[in-house]
Amino acid sequence: MNILGLNAYHGDVSAVLVRDGQLICAIEEERFRRIKHCAGFPDRAIAEYSKALQLEPRDAEALNDLGVVYLDGGNLNEALKWFNAALIAVPAYADAHTNRGLVFLAAGQLDAAIQDFRAAIASDSRHVEAHNSLGVAYVRSGRPTEAAAEFREALRLRPGDARARSNLDALVSGKR
Repeated sequence: MNILGLNAYHGDVSAVLVRDGQLICAIEEERFRRIKHCAGFPDRAIAEYSKALQLEPRDAEALNDLGVVYLDGGNLNEALKWFNAALIAVPAYADAHTNRGLVFLAAGQLDAAIQDFRAAIASDSRHVEAHNSLGVAYVRSGRPTEAAAEFREALRLRPGDARARSNLDALVSGKR
């Protein structure tokens, strides 16, 4: 499993890549910018992460992780590029389908989001985030009954899931 950790938008911006419990690279942005304790987004550190990907260009987890970085940074086009690459490497990768669905959801492309969330669930029926996100897409599509079923399934799979509970409660109370 790959884990990309980021310290972003405040001092000492950095990125770290851990693969299967082994540190692959850890880079502070100040090495590139030559500014101590620089703030912002670790663009150059992520570029180094991308170079690490060149060693294993079809590493779906790493491709997905890089997409998550861009999604969290609000760069939907770049995030979509990396999620698509992850899905080319592993077409049934549930996390990549869910994350690409989140890009489509953020862009207001509800049909595409629903399709990706369903694909994630088809690959992994126990994917709580996919069920919850599908519920959100259904709410935005004016399909409250289907949304409630997805929120309930997420809660059945993970009874303490705060997002699914909040979404279901808001839907039932009429706040969604």
